[in-house]
Amino acid sequence: MKSFLIAVCVLLLMACAKRPDYETDEIFKATFSAEDVVAINALIGFVDSVVMKETGSEDVNTAYALYFEKFNTSLHAGNYMVPINFILARN
Repeated sequence: MKSFLIAVCVLLLMACAKRPDYETDEIFKATFSAEDVVAINALIGFVDSVVMKETGSEDVNTAYALYFEKFNTSLHAGNYMVPINFILARN
């Protein structure tokens, strides 16, 4: 369960971060194929949409700030479940 939480946090942080410049990042281009880049962008877009739906924010940066506050509150309350409603993610 702990590794799942870490993986989700890493994905959320990646989604928050500025997108890498795929055109000039040689290590990125050497590591990932064009199909991988499409999949990575799709994954980040999916997580962005889930977080925006979960928080009700239309701005991705505001949504992540709200989401991490909710996540932090949940963790301090002893709830180690990731507060994402996956039913929202499928719509």
